[in-house]
Amino acid sequence: MKVQTINIACPLTGEAVDELAAQTETFLRALRMERSNILRVRLSLEETLLRWRERFGGTAEVRFSAGSRWRVPYTSWSSPAPPSTRWRAPRRRRRAGATLCSPPSA
Repeated sequence: MKVQTINIACPLTGEAVDELAAQTETFLRALRMERSNILRVRLSLEETLLRWRERFGGTAEVRFSAGSRWRVPYTSWSSPAPPSTRWRAPRRRRRAGATLCSPPSA
């Protein structure tokens, strides 16, 4: 199985979303993945990228890479967000005297 390595970095524009989805589809076809799964992955990717564009704006950069490592195919999409827009989990308050292994109180 010969898999081409792809590395793309571009702004989150509508054209870039289409191009990244097409590149992903081409990569998955080269792996002989089932057509229904390819369409499922492509639609999920497009939806994710459009949500990123809404959240971070069209000027944010998205990176796509695909290839194989140790004969295992991979795909990766990332969008480095500015620190002010990163999601943070809400902090939980601990009960007095509680430890991480304490059983929940009734």
